[in-house]
Amino acid sequence: MRTLFGFVRRTIAFGVLSSLVLWAVMAIFAYLGFLVPVFDALNHFQPVWFFGLIILLVLSILFGRHTRLRTTILTLGLIGLVLSAIPLLGEALRARLAVSPRDSDHQTVLVMSHNLFGLNYNMQAVADEIHAYQPDILTLQEYFPEQSGRLHPLIAGDYPYFETCSGGRRASIAIYSKLPFRRSPLSTCPENLGEWDNQVSHLVAEFGGDGAGPAWTLVTTHLNWPLQVSVLGRSDLDFWGRISAMTARKSKEFSDLAEALSKIDTPLMLEGDFNSTPWAYDLNRFASGAGLTRETLNLATFPARWYIRGWRDTLPLLPLDHVFTRGGARAYSVETIAPAGSDHLGLLTELALPTPAEAAMVTDASVSVASL
Repeated sequence: MRTLFGFVRRTIAFGVLSSLVLWAVMAIFAYLGFLVPVFDALNHFQPVWFFGLIILLVLSILFGRHTRLRTTILTLGLIGLVLSAIPLLGEALRARLAVSPRDSDHQTVLVMSHNLFGLNYNMQAVADEIHAYQPDILTLQEYFPEQSGRLHPLIAGDYPYFETCSGGRRASIAIYSKLPFRRSPLSTCPENLGEWDNQVSHLVAEFGGDGAGPAWTLVTTHLNWPLQVSVLGRSDLDFWGRISAMTARKSKEFSDLAEALSKIDTPLMLEGDFNSTPWAYDLNRFASGAGLTRETLNLATFPARWYIRGWRDTLPLLPLDHVFTRGGARAYSVETIAPAGSDHLGLLTELALPTPAEAAMVTDASVSVASL
């Protein structure tokens, strides 16, 4: 019996220590994502590395024998835990310290953003959610024909101003509004895309101006996942070329979006499903380069549902949906709302617009920079 007990303990110890090494290496590689772009994809799973390392460290202490090898592995695990804690705790601290003082001089607009999920056909629940919150503006992602054909008649009476894109997995987006707006030529809506085409689109809506309040711009989009796995099958690339190509699509999407935003000189709100977490270097580089302030701090939105022998509600772990502002616009508050049948939680933002004087200063500054 003692021999059997020893064998079981050694087997458990081997499994635990091996897993600890793997988890620690993943956390270390994620931290080095600023050097190797493909490693940056590991940052999206920081909660998995962080909480997994805590559990594995405890199990390693309980089951591992006191050897030099175990000490080395525990040290490696602690290094991984510290490196994983840096982005997670930094994001939590930013959320804790964030302050958005209210000012009665600023006009506010209530904006809802929601990825509806392609397999969500309960559009009555979505309409009920919209009617319950009564946002002034609504932006939608994964707004496929099956969804729009059912939802549009339910909300169009309250939202007479709207623009939609359709086609492909990422290009099906929409903006509905109670406030009049103009569709900007900066919008990109690729047509005639196949159902599984991943080309992205941006809808750019221009509000106000011409005596109708301060001019400002709203942009919504839906980007792809961080890695493009399909390029691994390309015969025209060598091994390292394929690895590099895995991150090229997402990098170009951020670059194209930043270029479009650089042509907007009014106060700006950008929101949508970015399929990127705030712990990733690529999202933070994009925001910094485009002069954006991320308003969604420590707000997990995915997965709100998961298929486990049927669709079941789950605890979201990943902050994939975001709100950004620029040019004097800012969020008084951002909160998550019920999924209404989606696998994403929605976002509800109380947006504060700059006063006309502040907006004029932003425009003048943009003109000055552009003339340099």
